[in-house]
Amino acid sequence: SRLSMGWFWILDQLASDQQLPRRQRLLCHSNLPRAATEYAEDNRYGSILDDLTSQGVFKPDYTGSSDLADVEISKLPAAESMNYHDSVPNFSRGYMQTLLNIDKVTVITAKFTSLFINWNPSAIKTLFAAKSSLLDFKARAYSTYERMSNLQQEARPTVVDQNSTSPAHSSHSIFILAQMDSLEISLNSAKDDLPLFTLTMSGSKVNHHNLEGDDNNSELNLEVGDFRLQSASYGKTLDKYRTILGLAPTASTSLLSVKYFKGSNAVHSCEIGGNDKLECEACGEIRLSPMRFVHVHAQVFTLIEYVTEGFFGAISASVASSAALALEAARATSTVEKLFFITASGFDFVLPQAAYSAKHFAFHAGSFTAKYRSHEGNIGSEASVSLQDVSLSCGQKMPMVASPVSMSITVRMK
Repeated sequence: SRLSMGWFWILDQLASDQQLPRRQRLLCHSNLPRAATEYAEDNRYGSILDDLTSQGVFKPDYTGSSDLADVEISKLPAAESMNYHDSVPNFSRGYMQTLLNIDKVTVITAKFTSLFINWNPSAIKTLFAAKSSLLDFKARAYSTYERMSNLQQEARPTVVDQNSTSPAHSSHSIFILAQMDSLEISLNSAKDDLPLFTLTMSGSKVNHHNLEGDDNNSELNLEVGDFRLQSASYGKTLDKYRTILGLAPTASTSLLSVKYFKGSNAVHSCEIGGNDKLECEACGEIRLSPMRFVHVHAQVFTLIEYVTEGFFGAISASVASSAALALEAARATSTVEKLFFITASGFDFVLPQAAYSAKHFAFHAGSFTAKYRSHEGNIGSEASVSLQDVSLSCGQKMPMVASPVSMSITVRMK
């Protein structure tokens, strides 16, 4: 089966109790014929359909690209299952070879082109409140339906087939292969709906495998391309300080690569950790390309406040009911031994004298490695960090340390 999705947009016309101004009512949308800000002027959101119609996208002979999402679900029979396991890329060969008695394989391939999100804390709170009301109605309707169904089942006689036999044990293997070309999230102010920060990400890929009904064995590969977290374009902040976090100017590869293995078969077949992983039930490797972080005090603390209040605060009401369950799940998963390796090929930390001043300090680390191990039974954890080729310079590129230094830190927690 296959699902293709064309242009889409979610328009928020819900009324808020706080009566705060709204400059952008498009909560989420794909690429549109015009910029979203043009449709927001004078509330011209109805023009979106008119523009698409004028471009002829609804005509049968339209040949332009209209795919936002292309999702394909393929189910392979037993005869082809093992062949697919042997040939699928981006997964550990050793882990694939440990999977036996596979009678069928489901492959979910998803490709997304563009996604734009306008995050307004006030609007998100209103949306989640409406969602909670809808879910409560749904729960009550299902409860009524289940009671009626149980009464009908109790009235029917039970028939037992004496000749039935239990099927032989087999496994259903599930692969998820997803990629997204571009994602942009605008973090807007709740007071005036103006953008405060913009997060852009491109070239992201996720590959995941697990067995149906088995949460103890899986493998995950994640790759994030170009990533940038930028402040708004207005204000006195110099352009070179607006990118708070992102790839270093000298880097062109993906920012982040993550490999996560869960279960003894997956952990023992991965290529990292050596003998350190033999007693672990989960193992992860995180690789970072050279990164650059700019610390402008006002920007960073505004971002922290927005993340805690404007992001998590906006969704806290919707997740409060499941917080206890999430805590119990976290405690249950933390009883197994886990091992994580983190490597970064470079890190630049820039500390400006002021947001509008060209004078700054630059901290550079040539390489960064970290190893973190959480012990079984919540008896403690252990972390070791090492930095190589550490230097400090000013805005005129004058070194403030005679020669680069190296350092290492080991922390044990019980």
